[in-house]
Amino acid sequence: MPDLTILQRAVADVSRQIRVRRAEFYGLRGLFGGSLCALLPLVLRDSLGWQSFLWAGVCLAVGALAGAGIGFFMRLPAGEAARLADRGYGLQDRISTALEWADRPDRTPLVDGLVADAVARAQSLEGRRVIPRRVPREARFVPVPLALGLALALAPAIPLPQGSLPSLSGARQEDEDKQQERTGN
Repeated sequence: MPDLTILQRAVADVSRQIRVRRAEFYGLRGLFGGSLCALLPLVLRDSLGWQSFLWAGVCLAVGALAGAGIGFFMRLPAGEAARLADRGYGLQDRISTALEWADRPDRTPLVDGLVADAVARAQSLEGRRVIPRRVPREARFVPVPLALGLALALAPAIPLPQGSLPSLSGARQEDEDKQQERTGN
Protein backbone atom coordinates (compact mmCIF):
# COMPACT_ATOMS: atom_id res chain seq x y z
CA MET A 1 0.00 0.00 0.00
CA PRO A 2 1.49 3.37 -1.00
CA ASP A 3 2.12 6.09 1.56
CA LEU A 4 -0.83 8.50 1.84
CA THR A 5 1.11 11.33 3.50
CA ILE A 6 1.78 12.91 0.11
CA LEU A 7 -1.95 13.09 -0.57
CA GLN A 8 -2.68 14.35 2.91
CA ARG A 9 0.05 17.00 2.54
CA ALA A 10 -1.51 18.21 -0.75
CA VAL A 11 -4.93 18.41 0.90
CA ALA A 12 -3.46 20.24 3.90
CA ASP A 13 -1.83 22.78 1.58
CA VAL A 14 -5.12 23.43 -0.21
CA SER A 15 -6.89 23.60 3.14
CA ARG A 16 -4.44 26.28 4.31
CA GLN A 17 -5.03 28.24 1.10
CA ILE A 18 -8.79 28.04 1.63
CA ARG A 19 -8.47 29.32 5.18
CA VAL A 20 -6.32 32.26 4.10
CA ARG A 21 -8.72 33.19 1.28
CA ARG A 22 -11.69 32.94 3.63
CA ALA A 23 -9.90 35.17 6.15
CA GLU A 24 -9.30 37.77 3.42
CA PHE A 25 -12.90 37.59 2.19
CA TYR A 26 -14.56 37.86 5.60
CA GLY A 27 -11.97 40.38 6.80
CA LEU A 28 -13.08 42.75 4.04
CA ARG A 29 -16.69 42.15 4.99
CA GLY A 30 -15.88 42.90 8.61
CA LEU A 31 -14.00 46.04 7.61
CA PHE A 32 -17.12 47.30 5.85
CA GLY A 33 -19.25 46.66 8.93
CA GLY A 34 -16.63 48.22 11.18
CA SER A 35 -16.41 51.31 8.98
CA LEU A 36 -20.17 51.76 9.24
CA CYS A 37 -19.97 51.41 13.04
CA ALA A 38 -17.05 53.85 13.15
CA LEU A 39 -19.26 56.62 11.81
CA LEU A 40 -21.34 56.73 15.01
CA PRO A 41 -18.53 57.87 17.35
CA LEU A 42 -17.45 60.46 14.78
CA VAL A 43 -20.98 61.86 14.61
CA LEU A 44 -21.05 61.99 18.43
CA ARG A 45 -17.68 63.76 18.59
CA ASP A 46 -19.26 66.77 20.35
CA SER A 47 -20.16 64.54 23.32
CA LEU A 48 -17.21 62.14 23.26
CA GLY A 49 -14.40 64.58 22.49
CA TRP A 50 -11.05 63.17 21.39
CA GLN A 51 -12.14 59.66 22.42
CA SER A 52 -14.39 59.51 19.36
CA PHE A 53 -11.28 59.01 17.18
CA LEU A 54 -10.15 56.20 19.44
CA TRP A 55 -13.57 54.51 19.31
CA ALA A 56 -13.72 54.87 15.52
CA GLY A 57 -10.33 53.18 15.19
CA VAL A 58 -11.42 50.42 17.56
CA CYS A 59 -14.57 49.83 15.48
CA LEU A 60 -12.50 49.52 12.30
CA ALA A 61 -9.96 47.16 13.84
CA VAL A 62 -12.52 44.98 15.61
CA GLY A 63 -14.63 44.66 12.46
CA ALA A 64 -11.70 43.63 10.28
CA LEU A 65 -10.17 41.26 12.86
CA ALA A 66 -13.49 39.65 13.75
CA GLY A 67 -14.27 39.05 10.09
CA ALA A 68 -10.83 37.60 9.41
CA GLY A 69 -11.03 35.38 12.49
CA ILE A 70 -14.47 34.08 11.57
CA GLY A 71 -13.33 33.35 8.03
CA PHE A 72 -10.13 31.61 9.11
CA PHE A 73 -11.78 29.37 11.69
CA MET A 74 -14.80 28.35 9.62
CA ARG A 75 -15.33 24.61 9.49
CA LEU A 76 -13.69 22.93 6.49
CA PRO A 77 -14.37 19.23 5.89
CA ALA A 78 -11.37 17.24 4.63
CA GLY A 79 -13.43 15.74 1.81
CA GLU A 80 -14.32 19.18 0.52
CA ALA A 81 -10.66 20.27 0.64
CA ALA A 82 -9.69 17.09 -1.26
CA ARG A 83 -12.27 17.81 -3.96
CA LEU A 84 -11.01 21.37 -4.29
CA ALA A 85 -7.44 20.06 -4.55
CA ASP A 86 -8.54 17.72 -7.35
CA ARG A 87 -10.26 20.53 -9.17
CA GLY A 88 -7.39 22.97 -8.68
CA TYR A 89 -4.66 20.59 -9.80
CA GLY A 90 -6.77 19.01 -12.56
CA LEU A 91 -6.59 15.47 -11.17
CA GLN A 92 -10.16 14.36 -12.01
CA ASP A 93 -11.10 13.28 -8.45
CA ARG A 94 -8.01 11.14 -7.91
CA ILE A 95 -7.05 12.54 -4.51
CA SER A 96 -10.54 12.56 -3.01
CA THR A 97 -11.32 9.05 -4.27
CA ALA A 98 -7.98 7.68 -3.07
CA LEU A 99 -8.46 9.17 0.40
CA GLU A 100 -12.00 7.85 0.64
CA TRP A 101 -11.05 4.31 -0.38
CA ALA A 102 -7.68 4.05 1.37
CA ASP A 103 -9.08 3.26 4.83
CA ARG A 104 -11.90 0.97 3.75
CA PRO A 105 -11.53 -2.71 4.58
CA ASP A 106 -13.26 -3.90 1.40
CA ARG A 107 -10.52 -2.66 -0.96
CA THR A 108 -9.86 -4.43 -4.19
CA PRO A 109 -6.57 -4.57 -6.09
CA LEU A 110 -8.02 -1.92 -8.40
CA VAL A 111 -8.26 0.47 -5.44
CA ASP A 112 -4.59 -0.13 -4.62
CA GLY A 113 -3.73 0.85 -8.19
CA LEU A 114 -5.93 3.95 -7.90
CA VAL A 115 -4.18 5.02 -4.70
CA ALA A 116 -0.75 4.40 -6.24
CA ASP A 117 -1.69 6.47 -9.29
CA ALA A 118 -2.97 9.34 -7.12
CA VAL A 119 0.23 9.31 -5.05
CA ALA A 120 2.37 9.36 -8.21
CA ARG A 121 0.40 12.28 -9.65
CA ALA A 122 0.51 14.19 -6.35
CA GLN A 123 4.30 13.79 -6.16
CA SER A 124 4.68 15.47 -9.54
CA LEU A 125 2.63 18.52 -8.52
CA GLU A 126 4.27 21.85 -7.90
CA GLY A 127 3.10 23.93 -4.96
CA ARG A 128 0.93 26.55 -6.63
CA ARG A 129 -2.09 28.49 -5.54
CA VAL A 130 -5.24 26.72 -6.60
CA ILE A 131 -7.79 28.78 -4.67
CA PRO A 132 -8.53 32.10 -6.41
CA ARG A 133 -8.96 35.33 -4.52
CA ARG A 134 -12.54 36.54 -4.26
CA VAL A 135 -13.59 40.02 -3.27
CA PRO A 136 -16.98 40.46 -1.55
CA ARG A 137 -19.55 42.89 -2.91
CA GLU A 138 -19.23 45.01 0.21
CA ALA A 139 -15.56 45.68 -0.54
CA ARG A 140 -16.54 47.98 -3.39
CA PHE A 141 -18.37 50.20 -0.92
CA VAL A 142 -15.69 50.32 1.81
CA PRO A 143 -14.26 53.64 0.52
CA VAL A 144 -17.64 55.38 0.96
CA PRO A 145 -17.89 55.09 4.78
CA LEU A 146 -14.14 55.63 5.09
CA ALA A 147 -14.36 58.90 3.10
CA LEU A 148 -17.42 59.94 5.08
CA GLY A 149 -15.58 59.18 8.32
CA LEU A 150 -12.57 61.22 7.17
CA ALA A 151 -14.88 64.12 6.34
CA LEU A 152 -16.51 63.86 9.78
CA ALA A 153 -13.10 63.76 11.44
CA LEU A 154 -11.86 66.86 9.61
CA ALA A 155 -15.08 68.86 9.92
CA PRO A 156 -16.02 70.69 13.10
CA ALA A 157 -18.00 68.70 15.63
CA ILE A 158 -21.72 68.48 14.98
CA PRO A 159 -23.57 70.07 17.91
CA LEU A 160 -26.21 67.80 19.32
CA PRO A 161 -29.64 69.22 20.07
CA GLN A 162 -30.24 70.00 23.72
CA GLY A 163 -33.41 68.21 24.62
CA SER A 164 -34.96 70.11 27.51
CA LEU A 165 -38.46 71.24 28.34
CA PRO A 166 -39.18 74.93 28.72
CA SER A 167 -38.80 76.24 32.25
CA LEU A 168 -42.30 76.95 33.47
CA SER A 169 -41.18 77.93 36.94
CA GLY A 170 -39.47 81.09 35.66
CA ALA A 171 -42.66 82.28 33.96
CA ARG A 172 -44.64 81.96 37.22
CA GLN A 173 -42.11 84.03 39.09
CA GLU A 174 -42.36 86.82 36.51
CA ASP A 175 -46.16 86.77 36.79
CA GLU A 176 -45.97 87.09 40.58
CA ASP A 177 -43.56 90.05 40.28
CA LYS A 178 -45.95 91.85 37.94
CA GLN A 179 -48.87 91.34 40.32
CA GLN A 180 -46.89 92.75 43.23
CA GLU A 181 -45.99 95.83 41.20
CA ARG A 182 -49.63 96.49 40.41
CA THR A 183 -50.84 96.15 43.95
CA GLY A 184 -47.92 97.80 45.57
CA ASN A 185 -46.19 96.99 48.81
